[in-house]
Amino acid sequence: MTSIDERIQGGIYGLLVGDALGVPYEFHGAADIPPLDQIEMAPPAGFHRVHGSVPPGTWSDDGAQA
Repeated sequence: MTSIDERIQGGIYGLLVGDALGVPYEFHGAADIPPLDQIEMAPPAGFHRVHGSVPPGTWSDDGAQA
């Protein structure tokens, strides 16, 4: 059984990883998102990133405020 602190910590880790994974795809429509098997921290070659200067794996302001 995990403690409440471990559950909270796990939730925050999940939020940050999910946010970092989503940053390259932010502000794109569903039709523009690559297939699930191509989603990585760094998008596939040729995919236009809105936040091109942000290194892959970096969470956004949403994650920072969590």
